[in-house]
Amino acid sequence: MACNCNPREPATNCSCHDEAAKAHQLRFKKRERNGKGTDIRPLPGLSNADLYTSPSVKVYLYDPNDPEDAKLFPDPGLKVKKVQVAGSTIDLVQGRLRAGIDKPLILHRALLERASEFFSRQLKEMDARAAGKSESHPNTVTDEEDSSWESIYDQESERPTETTTTSQNQDAIYIPSRYIPSFPVFMAFIQFAQTDEDYDYLEGGDITRCLTPSETVFHLDVYRLARSLHAQALQQRSVTNLYDILNYWSEDTFTLSPECVLRLLETVYNLPEAPDGKEASYSLNLSSDDKEMDSAMELLLLYVVTRLSKFQHSTDMIAYCRRNKEFAGYIFQNAGCASKSMWDEPVFSSLCGKRPQRR
Repeated sequence: MACNCNPREPATNCSCHDEAAKAHQLRFKKRERNGKGTDIRPLPGLSNADLYTSPSVKVYLYDPNDPEDAKLFPDPGLKVKKVQVAGSTIDLVQGRLRAGIDKPLILHRALLERASEFFSRQLKEMDARAAGKSESHPNTVTDEEDSSWESIYDQESERPTETTTTSQNQDAIYIPSRYIPSFPVFMAFIQFAQTDEDYDYLEGGDITRCLTPSETVFHLDVYRLARSLHAQALQQRSVTNLYDILNYWSEDTFTLSPECVLRLLETVYNLPEAPDGKEASYSLNLSSDDKEMDSAMELLLLYVVTRLSKFQHSTDMIAYCRRNKEFAGYIFQNAGCASKSMWDEPVFSSLCGKRPQRR
């Protein structure tokens, strides 16, 4: 029905405009929640006996066959230089070992399999390679490389002056470094795989109890890693943690800076796929509706659009709107009906109930 109101009259005094605004807001809220209110799925059960009997797997956080990593890590591995001290020849380790780069991470296979579809696929491929190798060389025994720190002092006479990793070890898993936001983020994945509860926010190698803007970045980085590793439970946990920290920074006096928000937006608009290019068995947007946008992206866009007055004068945010037409379109379409009440009952409020208290 056409509106017969006076066009010069403020929209707030017009019942037609009020009804239209309410209808728009209801549609907006309904779309936000479409298929996104499920609980976090627990990881498959794992007993201490399972862990004790689980074989170890070597995992590298870089790929020597990846062109980008070849430039970033042109000479990975442990460099050992022989020097003379008091008439004796000793080995001098140059530099600090980088876990996952110069030496592999040694992880329980059972943890990787239950927490990540990507690792499960990689382990199956590794099993297939091992089976093919044993069929081709049934009587050949290969010496497994010892990756422990103590092993660098064994068999000194047989080891070259410098040892480097120049090609892939068929008994290890390699993940290109661009999929790993940081080492602490990968450790959060391992911790969650062990506990099936939560993970600690690490800053400078220490557990941090404070709710800082950098923790927002950390949780989104964990989400990004979980999404690329097809770790559904960790995806759900990290996006819930992301809401918790965004909710803390939702007051008028406690709002994230435009610079921090822009960093978060750059991440959600550039989420990588799995390192092996395979598809997950579940919807990566954590919705039963494949047409829904990514869950973390939806939270961030809702955060911005319900606090637009805090960001609308930022020159960096305006410049980002010019670069990202999709983001600008979302803000333009929803700014008129967005209110902070929409944030009170978020998309993920029923994901897992209360967040476990940190000890």
